[in-house]
Amino acid sequence: MSDEFKDNLLKAAMDPGRLYHQAPCGYVTFTANGTIIRINHTLLNWLGYTAEEVTGKMKFSELLSKGGQVHYEMFFRPMLNLSGSVKELSYELLTRTGEIVHVLLGAVSVKDDDGQLLAVDCILTDNTDRKRYEQELLLARKQAEKERERLSQFFMQMPAGICVLDGPEFVFEFINPLYQQLFPGRHLLGRPLLDALPELKGQEISGILQDVYQTGRMFEGKELLVPLRRTPDSPIEDRYFNFIYQPRTNDHDIIDGVMVFVIEVTDMVYAREQVQQSERSLRTLIMTAHYALMILQGPDFVVEIANQQLAALWNKSLPEITGRKLLDILPELSDQPFPELLRNVMRTGKPYGQQEEALRLTIDNQEQLKYVSFYYDPITGEDGVVTGVIVAAEDITSQVSARKALEVSYGEQQSLNEELAAMNEELGTTNEELNLTQLNLREMIANFEESESRLRSVVESAPFPIGVYIGADMKILLANQNIIDVWGKGNDVIGRSYKEILPELENQEIFSQLDTVFKTGEPFHARNQRVDILVDGEQQIYYFNYSFTPLFDAAGNVYGVMNTAADVTDLNVAKHAVERNEKNLNEMILQAPVAMCILVGPEHVIKVANRLMVELWGKRIENVLNRPVFEALPDARNQGLEEVMAAVYNTGVAFTTSEMPVTLLRNGKEDVVYQNFVYEPFKNSEGFIIGIIAITIDVTEQVVARQRIEESEKELLTTKNRLEEELEAGKKVQRQKDGFIGMASHELKTPLTSLNAIIQVANAKLRHSPDPFLKGAMEKANLQVKRMTDLINGFLNISRLESGKMIVEKQRFNFDNLIREMIDEVQLTTNAHAIKLAACNEIEIVADRNKIGSVLSNLLSNAVKYSPKHTDIDVSCTLKGEYVMVSVKDKGMGMRLDDLEKIFDRYYRVDSADTQHIAGFGIGLYVSAEIVKQHNGRIWAESELGHGSTFYFELPL
Repeated sequence: MSDEFKDNLLKAAMDPGRLYHQAPCGYVTFTANGTIIRINHTLLNWLGYTAEEVTGKMKFSELLSKGGQVHYEMFFRPMLNLSGSVKELSYELLTRTGEIVHVLLGAVSVKDDDGQLLAVDCILTDNTDRKRYEQELLLARKQAEKERERLSQFFMQMPAGICVLDGPEFVFEFINPLYQQLFPGRHLLGRPLLDALPELKGQEISGILQDVYQTGRMFEGKELLVPLRRTPDSPIEDRYFNFIYQPRTNDHDIIDGVMVFVIEVTDMVYAREQVQQSERSLRTLIMTAHYALMILQGPDFVVEIANQQLAALWNKSLPEITGRKLLDILPELSDQPFPELLRNVMRTGKPYGQQEEALRLTIDNQEQLKYVSFYYDPITGEDGVVTGVIVAAEDITSQVSARKALEVSYGEQQSLNEELAAMNEELGTTNEELNLTQLNLREMIANFEESESRLRSVVESAPFPIGVYIGADMKILLANQNIIDVWGKGNDVIGRSYKEILPELENQEIFSQLDTVFKTGEPFHARNQRVDILVDGEQQIYYFNYSFTPLFDAAGNVYGVMNTAADVTDLNVAKHAVERNEKNLNEMILQAPVAMCILVGPEHVIKVANRLMVELWGKRIENVLNRPVFEALPDARNQGLEEVMAAVYNTGVAFTTSEMPVTLLRNGKEDVVYQNFVYEPFKNSEGFIIGIIAITIDVTEQVVARQRIEESEKELLTTKNRLEEELEAGKKVQRQKDGFIGMASHELKTPLTSLNAIIQVANAKLRHSPDPFLKGAMEKANLQVKRMTDLINGFLNISRLESGKMIVEKQRFNFDNLIREMIDEVQLTTNAHAIKLAACNEIEIVADRNKIGSVLSNLLSNAVKYSPKHTDIDVSCTLKGEYVMVSVKDKGMGMRLDDLEKIFDRYYRVDSADTQHIAGFGIGLYVSAEIVKQHNGRIWAESELGHGSTFYFELPL
């Protein structure tokens, strides 16, 4: 024990009356009949009396109110005849002026050796604050409970799933109806998340929850894919959610759970995907159509989509066409009938079609004439207004040219050379001191006077925490059980320093407050002060109203401090609960995954609005907050919302609606917004309606998506019907054309047969003619007749293919010999090309020799026609398992990819400046491909523009 502590303790023991009179508590001693024999200055000051007026002259009961006197006679006086003390009795004292002072009283009975009551020592504290505290606590608890109930009701009525997950295992503590609806038939409440929803194990969602719980960072997810079961027995399915994970904190601001706000958007995601799929289907339909197709939108006829066939028709690439106006792409159409026909379809909504129309295009700065069959079909919106046109077209240039060529040939019957030339020109695309202290203390306490012992008894019986600390190091002289219980450090505290007992207060300003009172002699008072005390190894949070009162010796020097306190923890916890509930409500609104706001008063003043609501309004937050809603949003007036809000505010009946269209001026633009919304009455803690909570979900995207699906389905149906009509019309035209070609071919074959016979007879007679011109002329005439015969046979083969009458007569023969024969035959017709055959082993196959010969002849003839003079044509023949493969490679002009994909189509010819003067009808490769298919083989080509082409075909042995 330090010398200073011994000196201060001696001072207190020698003059306990100083402590008695300076204490901030009332002390009084009265005899068994109630006569006051001692009273301290503090209590006299409260009552307005002097010691002379009270001591030995008044009874304790005279200081009490009427109710207090009755209580004294019935309960208090009989109790004092017993051993011990009476604690925490609430009394009303009457001051000299008749005013009432509420006190809390503790008393100790003093008896003689025979047990007879001699006197009573009482300690009184001003209980006015405690009375007020109790009233405030009761009110705060009621408010907290009402706030919890209101918040719970609010959560239960929200049009979004809400749950509260408690603790690190995320136990379902609360769920609202809409959250339960996400999992019908599944028991969630009171179960850990991963037990209730086991399919979440291992999923990303579990990791996100752990991160929110550990870091306190909120998480917001948009359209997150979560594979989940809907019912316990249903299969896992892909579900999409918009959600917010908000950390929940307890009264000590420690995270103890997670609040979840969730909306399932699976249907919306699937609806959008359906729209996208519908759009892809329409695009695919257009891109894979046999005919040239495109969609023109608006009065300027902007190309929304077009397929490769249309690009090929215009000799353009798709990037050059898509997104541009028709007349910007093809200005040459301005003086042709097509623009006016399109305008007429837009005006009248009536489709228009034409089987054959001349089309003039400017290609490579040169005008080219093409012929097209086309159909214009109107596209209408939900209001029936025509918004665009679907255009279907077919390039029939080669057919028209062929027909015209045949007509000329059939009509004029001039020389075959002249007719073929004419046709060629027309085709073209983180105890010891204590024992000493206690021994010394017991020795000194034995010297204390009886009054000091009685004083200790009074302090001990005080119904509130009291401690007396002496010396600069604040050694504990007195401490009643109340304060010892608050400290939670055990009863062995007397003689130890305050700092030793409560080291955890180091950083809470209390040590500095005690030091200041000891040094300055000025008392210190605190209200609702938070004090963190370590109890049983765990930090506990308390709130106190406490005072540090200086104690003076005879010389007027401070020798210690008296500490009195009142525990107001419950009141502060209750108040914090109210504040927290209000904060949670505001945070919930601000962080909710749906648009929310609180409208206060009959004018519906916007008190709180979250980001989603402000975005939905299309306004700036500073322009709408704290303003009446219809003043902030004048554009929302006169749409039925005024009547709905008034009804909710006046009746307290919530209003709910779905997909309600509201026209708003958002960001300077008028928009129609479709909303699912709930207007809930907003009530205060007394249950009175003070406003409206508006909860809105913007479903414009879903509504528009559904409308677009319906529109797309309508467009798809229209396009499908149109294409079916076009296909049938095309088939009809094709049948007519094939019929004409077959008839014309038969008609041409008869005179050609006669002409061939005449040439053979003439050739025989002129074989020995001395005139070399005649012999050469007859050989050329014979060659031209053969070409004409091959052309007519080609047309006849097409006719037979279409009618299924082409007969394949297979036989076994040497394939290598056939190749050599065809090379020799074609070589006879050209002196400007060298046809070279790579080593070709002897190969026998079973096939129609004549038809395979015509395939070889066609490939070789094309190589000669499309190659520049004095270049080689390479032919190879190789065995590949059970197949034989033939290739014919030239060093000619080559082809574009789009041409390469269609080269084996009937009547298709590459259209370019290099091919305009090369004769042909586009039937040779088509017939060759059909012959190879009938032999269960395949035929294909490889080519690069400007670097030649290689044609291949395979046949089974």
